[in-house]
Amino acid sequence: MKKVFIIFLFFVCALSLRAEILGTLYQRKDSIKIESILRDARTVSTKDNIILFFARKFIGIPYGAATLEASNGEERLTFTLDKLDCTTFVDAVTALTLTYRHGQRNFKDFCSWLQKIRYRDGIIDGYPSRLHYYSSWILNGEKYGYVHEIGPNDNPHVSPFTSIQKLNIFFMSYHPDLYPALVKHPAYVSQIRQTERELTGRSVRYIPIKALGGSKLLLDSVHDGDILALVTKRGGLDVSHLGFAVWGEDGKLHLLNASSLHHQVTLERIPLQTYMKTQRLQLGVRVIRIK
Repeated sequence: MKKVFIIFLFFVCALSLRAEILGTLYQRKDSIKIESILRDARTVSTKDNIILFFARKFIGIPYGAATLEASNGEERLTFTLDKLDCTTFVDAVTALTLTYRHGQRNFKDFCSWLQKIRYRDGIIDGYPSRLHYYSSWILNGEKYGYVHEIGPNDNPHVSPFTSIQKLNIFFMSYHPDLYPALVKHPAYVSQIRQTERELTGRSVRYIPIKALGGSKLLLDSVHDGDILALVTKRGGLDVSHLGFAVWGEDGKLHLLNASSLHHQVTLERIPLQTYMKTQRLQLGVRVIRIK
């Protein structure tokens, strides 16, 4: 029994050491899963969509909100496949895609990309350094060249991006009680407010719900695997949900997402337009492409 305990203790210590080296909170089984997915990707045909290949690997994983909100307010790179919300799902698929496209194959490389896309300038410097608002996430990604937000200039002849949202961002600083880190560290609120001010006043283009029922020809600006950011009219926010674009066999656009409605990662059976019409605060979609 003593020998078994010593072996178990060594195993636990080995896991802790690796987590400390990476500066990442994760479980061994999840690092194994990520590396297995990256190995499987080597067999994917060049005709297949690699982004959707990765996204479909997560179908069935339970939905869980606020998986990154540590109660003690300490900010570390965190990754888990026990449950995903819409943000952590999109982050994971984006990091996998960038890891793969750069010819990298291990979990450490995946974590490096995850940090780059999740934090301002890829630097973890406390809770406010995380890109909490998706508009910040997009701007950071465009700054470093790994994503591009699609708009009228990408298809000037027939563009579905007919609506404009003028950002007025204040939700987090107005509701600090909803975020454990802001409750524990009130000084963070002013830093979050500064980010909100930097976003406020910007105008972004999006496809309104009424246009989302169009054919693939009319919506050819939207490709399989594009990130869809669902624009909201809820006060203080820019977007309320995320997922990936999938053109269905019905010729309509669908959403592959970590769904609180279905309690798991799933491909919506109903077209995106029908889905969004049931969400009274949603206005349309912004489209972001992983480069």
